[in-house]
Amino acid sequence: HSQNVKKYLKLYEYFYFLEGRQFVSKMKVLVVGNVGAGKTSLIQRYVGNGFSEHYKATIGVDFAVKGNVTLWDIAGQERFGNMTTTYYRGADGAIVVIDWTNRDSIDVAEKWIKDLNSKIDVPIVLMANKCDKPSRVNYEDVDTIRGVIGWKRTSAKTGEGIHEGIDMLMKMIDVKKRETETFGIKLDIKTDDNK
Repeated sequence: HSQNVKKYLKLYEYFYFLEGRQFVSKMKVLVVGNVGAGKTSLIQRYVGNGFSEHYKATIGVDFAVKGNVTLWDIAGQERFGNMTTTYYRGADGAIVVIDWTNRDSIDVAEKWIKDLNSKIDVPIVLMANKCDKPSRVNYEDVDTIRGVIGWKRTSAKTGEGIHEGIDMLMKMIDVKKRETETFGIKLDIKTDDNK
């Protein structure tokens, strides 16, 4: 699992060196997770709008842009709706956000990853949000989650891990796009253990 990620990050470094430019094009990144996991707060922190203690549920879908990345903030209550297929169309990557303080987060993450993998073929990063609070999730349990290229402990409140997690995802998206552009092949970034 981690060997595949290292392999593709090395490939990214090669392409970056070869072409001397940053990312190849605009990226559509889905941000999914259950209601209250902190998706919107995480996105707002990433795009530079700080953090607010006042929770406001996303209705349907919302968007935020930073540089060449458009983050699609998909409402948690849409999980079982038919609209996710529409929202997922054209995505380049996905972030599954879980609540680090919720014991059920592992099951939640697996459901979202399964939903994404059944509809699209993109790299997925897991972000365990609210790590500024006491954990109710074990590191070992998060490490067993399949179908992601990696995971980060994050805090929308403090900013911890957010940029690193999104940068990891953007690099994998970029490698996949460069492979397609350069060689005309579709790069399968998923690991053998993805279901």
